[in-house]
Amino acid sequence: MHTDEAGVAGDQDFHTKSGAAHRPNQSKEANTRGFSATSDHPITCTARRREATYAARAPVDSRQNDGMDSNFQPSDTHRASALSRVTVICVTYNSAGRVAALAQTLNPFPLVTVVDNASGDRTVSEIRKAIPHARVTENSRNLGFGAANNLGIRQADTEFVMLLNPDCEISVDAVMTMMACADNQREASLVAPQLLDRSGHVDVSYAWFPGSWNATGPRAQGPACVGFASGACLLIRTAALRAIDGFDEKFFLYYEDTDLCIRLHKQAGPLIVEPLAEARHINRGSSSGIWRLRAEYLRGYHHIQSKFMFEAKHYQTQPSIWRKLRYSLLAALEFTVRSALLDAPRAARVLGRVFGAIRSQPGVPNVHRPR
Repeated sequence: MHTDEAGVAGDQDFHTKSGAAHRPNQSKEANTRGFSATSDHPITCTARRREATYAARAPVDSRQNDGMDSNFQPSDTHRASALSRVTVICVTYNSAGRVAALAQTLNPFPLVTVVDNASGDRTVSEIRKAIPHARVTENSRNLGFGAANNLGIRQADTEFVMLLNPDCEISVDAVMTMMACADNQREASLVAPQLLDRSGHVDVSYAWFPGSWNATGPRAQGPACVGFASGACLLIRTAALRAIDGFDEKFFLYYEDTDLCIRLHKQAGPLIVEPLAEARHINRGSSSGIWRLRAEYLRGYHHIQSKFMFEAKHYQTQPSIWRKLRYSLLAALEFTVRSALLDAPRAARVLGRVFGAIRSQPGVPNVHRPR
């Protein structure tokens, strides 16, 4: 998820852990619009940006009449038939340390595509050994996350693709739960699982369309319409992706999933989070020393460049020279503090933001790419 510096606005109900709805103060008119779903009709998301302070988590009442027993256990034949409808796409970059765990996740899936962004370690050779049935595409240079995913999407000939980060783990049963949700809500273009962090705690990485992006707040208690879901794990209809030409490849890293979600919602159909399907997102690898500092620098660099580009594309706001200067000065101050506190990784990331802000060119691809 790429939204660490933003606020949230929305206007629909969200549910607490007890299941009781909390309704922000809003007008009667606002209450008459929003999400609608019945047992006889697919989900319809019509909520708009308004004045409330939290992102919507509107539950979809879809489980009670979907014709499936909650204790239903799919047969091997049913499972194989279901999995033949989805291609799992995983983009790797210097991910050798994650291959063993990745193989445990991917080997049960018959259709796997791995797109490697010119890794400098043993990623490709390890994948070929650990996931022998995977189709592996080796890029000669690092194309970025979105562009690499587009290569995999073009190769897919299944009804669904599942985009999966190499640091994300999900079970076959969870994927089948997501597919059942997609089958039940045929207007939906995308279904996302509930992410958990490495400790197993809920990571609320979805939100309704706000004025700015910050996926925080209570978790969904049932299938929920959202405006954004983290790109760590997404089940998407292949036809929907092709209808919007996939990822915008100008976003090298960060905000590419946010941009994708906006365009899917506008052009292809609603986005749903299915909290019964859970995926564990380890989030960032185990690199150390100078490699970790370099990785953090590049994260900071691309985060701010993509942030400016995203705002220019969707909010028609260009970063003025004064805004760049102000942002750079604040980041430089934080860099000084982090360095004094011996927080080297965070300091490296902040330094990346300084140079990313200075060098940003709105509307054009990032130029400082790792090789």
